Amino acid sequence: PDLTRADPATMGNSGGPIVFDQDGPEVFATIFTIAPSRFDTSTVWTGSDDGFVQVTRNAGRSWRNVTPPGLTPRSRVSRIDASPHRPGSAYVAVERHQLGDRAPYAWRTDDFGSTWTPIHAGLPPGAFVRVIREDPVRPGLLFAGTEHGVFASLDNGTTWRALSLNMPDLQVADLVVKDNDVVIATHGRSFWVLDDITPVRQASAPMLERTETRAQLFRPPTATRRLGPAHIDYYLPVGTDSAAITLDDAGTQRVRRWTIRARTGLLRTNWDLTYPGATSFPGIVLEGGNPERGVLAPPGSSRLTLTAWSASGVATSVQPLVLARDPRQPGVSDADLRRQFQLAMNIRTAESEANEGVLRVRALRADVTTRLADTLALSATARRPVVAAADTLLSAVGAVEGELYQVKNQSPKDKIANPIKVNDRLTGLRSIVESGDGAPTVAQGRVYQELRRELDLLLSRLGVALDRDLARLNAALRAAGLPPIGPRS
Repeated sequence: PDLTRADPATMGNSGGPIVFDQDGPEVFATIFTIAPSRFDTSTVWTGSDDGFVQVTRNAGRSWRNVTPPGLTPRSRVSRIDASPHRPGSAYVAVERHQLGDRAPYAWRTDDFGSTWTPIHAGLPPGAFVRVIREDPVRPGLLFAGTEHGVFASLDNGTTWRALSLNMPDLQVADLVVKDNDVVIATHGRSFWVLDDITPVRQASAPMLERTETRAQLFRPPTATRRLGPAHIDYYLPVGTDSAAITLDDAGTQRVRRWTIRARTGLLRTNWDLTYPGATSFPGIVLEGGNPERGVLAPPGSSRLTLTAWSASGVATSVQPLVLARDPRQPGVSDADLRRQFQLAMNIRTAESEANEGVLRVRALRADVTTRLADTLALSATARRPVVAAADTLLSAVGAVEGELYQVKNQSPKDKIANPIKVNDRLTGLRSIVESGDGAPTVAQGRVYQELRRELDLLLSRLGVALDRDLARLNAALRAAGLPPIGPRS
């Protein structure tokens, strides 16, 4: 049957008397919204622009008028949203602004329209409602698109809170919840997306009001390699002195640690999906990239732990964090990416050892320079053995430094005249290994082994110089009445 009021007074031509209005905005009696059930293909809801809500539960063979009490004639049923959680539940958004009534109107039913509950009481005057959607993950979490932005309800419409955040005051014509995001369409102000509503889905009203007394780490959604970062959302109650979040992988290796101070409420930090990068040093110039760049984590599950300290004690909250491989690479397996990760981590370790060797040489050179300045007060005879021993030591460690790092280069382009050394070659190799998703090649593994052997020889030479030549310098310093140079790790 006709599912509208079909009032003849609203169905004639508008305009005139000479030219009729071809747009017909004043012509009523149109089915304005259709909402199929999420559970049953035979159940369909309709809403008309003249104030009727109808439902069929037998694929249209018969319909029942279930218009909510209080929904007056000529009101526009703008949207009906069939609940994704309960077969008999639906949400109705109604507009009356073209009749001079800009109040919000919305209803909820849980019994296929036999009874209705008004759910517009908590919305501000003038924010008439164009759409209400229920979150497909959390039952009773509602999002309302209104003439003045977006509102959210954690309690199935009993109370509402503004969710416009940084948006201007704008009309929201429609919205959908897609995966973990809320996407809205506006009139003249483009599309807007609220990324990752994980904290909204897991938050409680006391958290929003900051009356909740327990610290809580929310379970993060699955993150995807190369599509990061991973959002880590958590709640800290009033009175928290400090807090920390740690991330440990399946092998209990510490991946990251974040320190939080003097902040409470709903908070977020991000993980860039990498393990820490290699040790570096000030002024480093490399062709191969940045050694401090982190190593991309492989697919798998890690453990997040929130620890909060307050006057009442220590509280902890633990959640898993799952990292998945990029679905756009169907020919790559998790095992391939674990092999890639392991080689990249091995290279990172070698980078750190090479750069730490450079740091040891430079720290030792600074100590020797200080001691040589102390010898200026000595006689030439007393000073001569110290200077000779210092020259021998600095020459030996300087030669190693020059093989670990190209000390002559002032820019990456200087490699043309001054070939890069071990640390630069290692950093460049890691950049190549991690340049895309896939198992490392045989050649990459062989190059790493060659560089590892070269590095081990250089570090062995440095160790000999520190054991032998530093001992001789310290003996000369003691003979001259000066303190020795202490060991450096």
